[in-house]
Amino acid sequence: MSLNDITIKLFDYVDNDTKENKVKFLSLLKSFKDNIKEQEDKLIEAKEIYYSLINQPRMIQNDKYELYNFERNELYKKWRKSKEYKDLIDLVNFLPPEFEEIPEIYTYNYNFYIPEKKEKVAEEAEDEAEDEAEDEEETLPPPTPKKEEKPLTPKKICPPGSILNEKTGRCNKIKKK
Repeated sequence: MSLNDITIKLFDYVDNDTKENKVKFLSLLKSFKDNIKEQEDKLIEAKEIYYSLINQPRMIQNDKYELYNFERNELYKKWRKSKEYKDLIDLVNFLPPEFEEIPEIYTYNYNFYIPEKKEKVAEEAEDEAEDEAEDEEETLPPPTPKKEEKPLTPKKICPPGSILNEKTGRCNKIKKK
């Protein structure tokens, strides 16, 4: 449903001023408004999902890292002033916080799946993967047995005073200096 469709119906309504056209036009307007409202609701839901799943945890991790960095710098400054072994051990043992793995998504205009749908999508993906694996098993040719390698034996025996060239298979005379 687009504004173009509404303008066409409006012209039809203006050309043929009947109750039937009026009812059709009003129902079309109502459905258009409902469609816009539905899109706005989806956008609000997408923003909420983004902020709860992506942005808020990222902000928390950034705060944790800034706090860690500040405290570590304080320990470093303390060690630089005192040059004591104890302060160095404190600096080395000061570990960073553990971070969650957050996807690199920086917009709410992303196709977030609602958890109910996510499970269905995951199940469908698993079914498709199994089907593809079965198809691959059916289409693969049976493995061929490996051929046993025969030991290399000279094909030609050279007369005394010459050597067999393995690449060409010819006998070359040994040159004496």
